[in-house]
Amino acid sequence: MSIRSYRPSGVLKYEDCPRAFYYQYVEKIRSSSTSSNLIFGTAVHAAVTGYLDGSVTTPEDKFRDEWRAGIDSAEVEYTSRMGPEDLEATGVALTSMFPEAWEAENLMVLRDTQGPVIERRFSVEIDTGVYLNGQPDIVAMDDEARIHVIDIKTPASVLSTEWHSDQVTAYQYIVEAHKESLGIEEVSGVGFHNLLKRKMPNGKSKSKGPEIHPIEKIPARTLEQLDDYAQKIRWMDEDVVKGRFPRRGRMAHNTPCGMCDFAGLCLNGSWEGLQQPQQQQVASLV
Repeated sequence: MSIRSYRPSGVLKYEDCPRAFYYQYVEKIRSSSTSSNLIFGTAVHAAVTGYLDGSVTTPEDKFRDEWRAGIDSAEVEYTSRMGPEDLEATGVALTSMFPEAWEAENLMVLRDTQGPVIERRFSVEIDTGVYLNGQPDIVAMDDEARIHVIDIKTPASVLSTEWHSDQVTAYQYIVEAHKESLGIEEVSGVGFHNLLKRKMPNGKSKSKGPEIHPIEKIPARTLEQLDDYAQKIRWMDEDVVKGRFPRRGRMAHNTPCGMCDFAGLCLNGSWEGLQQPQQQQVASLV
């Protein structure tokens, strides 16, 4: 098997369910529809990172353009809670708030000879022929020259960095592997910038509406924690190379199957709502 390069999202997928990892990353099976949450998050990221790197002056306009292009180019699956108009209004509100919210953080985007370190793709060899690839949202410096790796999130409620999020662990690992070329000594902290995706309030709603929560910066992962993460990838790679992709349904109360795009295929062989790789190739030609 030729898969020797992994992204943090792929590592998380394997931990969640190796069989789902197999369908997505080995067989390259895709859902026929796209989650509105994915399009929303992508549009928000484009707007705020564009603002931070100086290519966008009005992030709300950038969001609106990206959002409309995204929903026009895909079969979109919406939740019962928020439709397209709701999500557009929420995204415009959040991205218009972002410049002031970022200014309040007293952070400066790290720059090197290549420019701002925003959504830059990095790769690091974890083991012989085994690579971890990642794209941290923001590498920033505070007023004491300490380096922080910040991940932008668009949840409905605040996500805490206190839990041992593998995503920011991976990003810290990747950034520190390139500290010499970035001109830094170490990463001092990690954090989530939560842009809360709440429905705009109306006369009948008690919702607070969209809100940007201050970044919850916590100390960087220890060397032991980083080593543990790297070892986990090595073990996972051994399983992938040997073709170990068991189903991992867990207990009924916390099964990942209910949120899995591949549940029908896995349970009863149904391809409903899925595209096989050859179908994806045909779609790209028309």
